[in-house]
Amino acid sequence: MSKKKIDITGKKFERRTVLKCSKCKFVGDIQFFFKNNSKKTGHDNYCKKCRIIINKCDHKTYLSVIRDWQKKNKEKVYASSKKWAENNKEKLSAHKAVSVAIRSGKLTKKDCEVCGSKKVDAHHDDYTKKLDVRWLCRFHHKQLHLLVK
Repeated sequence: MSKKKIDITGKKFERRTVLKCSKCKFVGDIQFFFKNNSKKTGHDNYCKKCRIIINKCDHKTYLSVIRDWQKKNKEKVYASSKKWAENNKEKLSAHKAVSVAIRSGKLTKKDCEVCGSKKVDAHHDDYTKKLDVRWLCRFHHKQLHLLVK
């Protein structure tokens, strides 16, 4: 890949002019990649075509792309899941306990405590209290986690 040297405050930085898409493996000029200043290259990891598919409101298309990738990369998916499970044993135990309790009838799902939605997730404020959960829709669950972090 060709690179340009840019001098910023006396330090040498390399700025790539040709990038490779992480999804479709397309190799092309930076004009085919959206700008993203949070990345080392100054551009997105995905080509514009893949980024548009990912960002589309039609999640079915995006999910099909994800599922295709997961089918092709089963070892990576398995390794990632296994690593998460090893690093989060307490969380996994709590998630399983809630799942079993719901199936057995010991625990029943309630409406979202914020908006009243029927489609909810169980949120643990404390993973040691496995069945002590708050019922939140996915949107409010994500918002809560953003506030906690």
